[in-house]
Amino acid sequence: IMPDAKDTTYTELWLEALGSPPKRERLLPLEEGVCLNSNKYKIVRRLGAGGQGTAYLAETKTKESVVLKEYMLPVYVDMKARKQAIEQFESEAKMLEKLKHESIVELKDFFVEDHRAYLVLEYIEGESLKDKVDKNGPLAEVEVIEFAVSMCDILNYMQSQDPPVVHRVFTPDNLMQSGPGKVKLIDFMVAHEGENVGLTSQVVGKQAYMPPEQFKGKVSIRSDIYALGATLYFLLTGKEPEALMPSQPILDREDLNPRLNEIIARATAQNKHDRFANGNELKLALKSVE
Repeated sequence: IMPDAKDTTYTELWLEALGSPPKRERLLPLEEGVCLNSNKYKIVRRLGAGGQGTAYLAETKTKESVVLKEYMLPVYVDMKARKQAIEQFESEAKMLEKLKHESIVELKDFFVEDHRAYLVLEYIEGESLKDKVDKNGPLAEVEVIEFAVSMCDILNYMQSQDPPVVHRVFTPDNLMQSGPGKVKLIDFMVAHEGENVGLTSQVVGKQAYMPPEQFKGKVSIRSDIYALGATLYFLLTGKEPEALMPSQPILDREDLNPRLNEIIARATAQNKHDRFANGNELKLALKSVE
């Protein structure tokens, strides 16, 4: 059963469960066949590991494929640090629970077990845009525009939330191809709700895709516009964008439509006020490319 997003006792319940001796039953990555959450999920294989945790392909009792995203919770620390870790996990879960869009990965469940927190996410067959370009080289202009329109729809949806959601790592690694010209956005671990995050906000993101304000710990919905523009540069050139600089793919690809180059340069302007105001504005500009 999905935990109630309004139920503030979840953190307390989980802390109580973690109050047991600070020792993990399992110290190594989960092996194939291991069952979790009262046998609801059975591990099929490990998909990969990143800075935030490990992802596993698993199946439910009805043989549905899901992704289990695992976060290690701190064990040998005081309760305050443990509570902070759980709250960070819970905030991602509750944010994802609210986001219902065909192009955003769907959260199916979340739970805590053996000093680890798990998000249960839909399994997206396909590859990330990063893998696609690494494997096949730069993409055709028409395909990039199709992907870009799909990305704009995602940003429009997130920006329409109250408060708006800023993803902060809107990069080719976190965009999975879900069909021809269609993408799904994954990894909301560092996403933030609300415009103009204060200076105390941690600096997170992939350097080549981060706008100047994000380096200062401040973000707004136009920060994701910058990352989207930098992503389009990568898709068109196969090269990582130059950090903190407006991206101009035409310098690497002379046959590129100058109008598309102009749009990407504006999306990645250093001053956020020089960028497109939102996903809708950027989408309209993309539709003007002939």
